[in-house]
Amino acid sequence: MHEPAPLRFPESDGRTVLLAVADAAWRDAARDAFAPLRVSAVCTPDAATALALVEGGLRPDLVAADLDAFGADALALCRAVRARDRVRHTPVVLLAAELRPAAVRGALAAGADDCAARCAPEAFALLAAARFRFAALASRTAPDRLESGPLVLEQESGRAYLDGEPAGLSPVESLMLAALLRNAGRTLARGELLREMHGEGGGNVRDRTVDTTIVSLRRKLGPVGARIETIRGTGYRWRPEDAKPRGGAWRRLLRGGAGALLVALGFALHAGVAGSKSHAEFAESAESTESKSHAENAEVA
Repeated sequence: MHEPAPLRFPESDGRTVLLAVADAAWRDAARDAFAPLRVSAVCTPDAATALALVEGGLRPDLVAADLDAFGADALALCRAVRARDRVRHTPVVLLAAELRPAAVRGALAAGADDCAARCAPEAFALLAAARFRFAALASRTAPDRLESGPLVLEQESGRAYLDGEPAGLSPVESLMLAALLRNAGRTLARGELLREMHGEGGGNVRDRTVDTTIVSLRRKLGPVGARIETIRGTGYRWRPEDAKPRGGAWRRLLRGGAGALLVALGFALHAGVAGSKSHAEFAESAESTESKSHAENAEVA
């Protein structure tokens, strides 16, 4: 039986991986596994040492830390990497023997890009090298940065910035925003949005999830969130900077207090000419028309 030919990933040549793992045997095996892939594996016995290396100027292409062994220190390493401009785009993976939901949520909240089951060092080395390859391919086929006015979204890291400040989006919100920005000006049905975000498996996610995420996304983006337009009966679209809001000037004028004023003026003129409506009828008609206007605006917003 022939040994399989060793895998080669040219995109991994010259890369550096920072590994913070408590198991000395695992570290040694990982170092040996990365060598044929031309990846330099910098291994530390704890997360604090890995953090000191980053603060001392090390710029790894991937950081992996043992969440089971280091706990809060591993999370602190994540936060430190994200807080430093020099390395804040570096992927961070936390390793655990068992991926519990609470631990995964904490890791992602701290800035980790992924949580993975701790596998054999040889398998981890191959997966890391493959990650470098896919990242290189993605950078050649699609722009990493998506921009719209003061908003910038980095697709690879999933981080969004408003006027240079972090927007604090969740991973799901970042995926939703990326789908909208990539298709700016085009209406996306809810099912299409889910496929953009989750691939073909998105069909298993409820449509209501889209609506809930849109509400949260608009809130976090502030005034820029108004570019997410609801297309009644269809879905959502991102309005490009050079496009006018849906509904034209008349609909914008009808929003809020201006709408009530115009409605009142219209009925007053009508009453002056026809003289056929009582004050009570006029007030009832104005209130009904104003309520209808607010209801329509709520659907558009």
